[in-house]
Amino acid sequence: AAFNNYVGWTLTNVGADQIDHYALELDSSGTRYRYEGAWRPIRTVVDTIPVAGAAPVLDTLRYAHWGPVIQNDASRTGAPVAVQWVGHEASTSLRALWGMNHARSEAEMQEAMRSWDTPSQNILVADRKGAISIRSTGLLPVRRGGHGAGLLDGSTDRFAWTGRIPFGELPHARNPKRGYLMSTNQQPTDSSYRYYLDHDWRNGFRSLRIDSLLNRKPRHAVSDLARYQSDVRVVQRDLFAPLLDTLGGPLPLRADSLRRMLTRWNGEATLDRPEPLAMWVFMSELRSLAWDEPVFAGRIEPKTWRLRELLVERPASRWLDVQATPRGRENAAGLLRRALVVAADTLAARYGWNPTGWRWGDHQRVVFEHLTGSEALRALWRGPEPWPGFRSTLSPSQPLRTTHSASWRVMVDFSTTPPRGYGVYPGGQSGNPFSRLYDRHLATYLDFRYYELRKPQTPSAMDEEHVASRLVLQPEG
Repeated sequence: AAFNNYVGWTLTNVGADQIDHYALELDSSGTRYRYEGAWRPIRTVVDTIPVAGAAPVLDTLRYAHWGPVIQNDASRTGAPVAVQWVGHEASTSLRALWGMNHARSEAEMQEAMRSWDTPSQNILVADRKGAISIRSTGLLPVRRGGHGAGLLDGSTDRFAWTGRIPFGELPHARNPKRGYLMSTNQQPTDSSYRYYLDHDWRNGFRSLRIDSLLNRKPRHAVSDLARYQSDVRVVQRDLFAPLLDTLGGPLPLRADSLRRMLTRWNGEATLDRPEPLAMWVFMSELRSLAWDEPVFAGRIEPKTWRLRELLVERPASRWLDVQATPRGRENAAGLLRRALVVAADTLAARYGWNPTGWRWGDHQRVVFEHLTGSEALRALWRGPEPWPGFRSTLSPSQPLRTTHSASWRVMVDFSTTPPRGYGVYPGGQSGNPFSRLYDRHLATYLDFRYYELRKPQTPSAMDEEHVASRLVLQPEG
């Protein structure tokens, strides 16, 4: 996120498919691949990698017309796969950033975006005159086969790229009547969109929440925006807990106690509450029971929204049957009852059957790892610290151990001239772990507080109290 005196903007990942993988059929020599009924030579490039204090390493790179060829092991006995990625092409995104930094209106921002290619980004814009827009920007390829999902057949041109989605047809919205736009990495279009963008999108829980907050009133103060960025309302609770209220028949004592806890909870995943831990265990057991078929073993499970869709719209679906209970077949109600029983047993075994020991802040932590993520550099990490939130809350979190959250919280107020900005990020002004400035902002970040983002136009406009040092450049002589 950034702003100048005229325009503010922020970026979120589109999640569009900008890379394809093609299975190749090689000849017996391994030097040619089949394409459109003929054999094409694999192009080789020898790359020299200098090594300090040792002889250079020579690495032979192989290319098909699709792109570089990769295999599973150094002996090249694995299946060869060619990779085509928009990032292999020369990028003009820096030109787009230059134009965005110098734009004086939302319209000029749109022109600057035309040069953006990779990575694909949802770019939200607001200018000081009140114009707003969002566009899923970038080089998004058009495939002859209509999609790029899975491993594609590299012996045919059926999956070739034939161009890019025209700028004017990229998903976008400008100045809607409702008066606001938002993005939380959700799917940007519905099924009527003519082009393939991707086949695997994030759930829409965060977008549902921010939409409900923005839709509550016509005007929002800076303090409102700060509250939204720290919001930890668990949308999954709103979607699943009401289903527990409709269960008929008796439940074991602990399972019924868990059901009542979840249905009476207000859905706020704050540090002082036991319900978030109970909800996390319940949802984990519910997913495990629902997706216990062999087809999902060792593979990615269907999305949580898909599970709710089955529970509500197809309560007799065979996917809701628990494989470990061969007698009878569970429907939606049976699966939910079983999940409550198993979750109650899990909570008792792991944490003891006493909700005072389930306090979220005692179990949910955030860790600020070094950029390498290496365990060898653990001494340079910061944390763990208590951390509110839940999977897919507006303030991002992961269950029990959070390592990725908001990298940069920003608010811009155009009601003043010049505009005022407020922001914070989890770190400091120095990338040196041994500097006193390395983790200077962490406490502010953890407390969901902000710094004013000062943009003095001249040296004389700098407040003396905010000047830490001065660098004076003097010409020789």
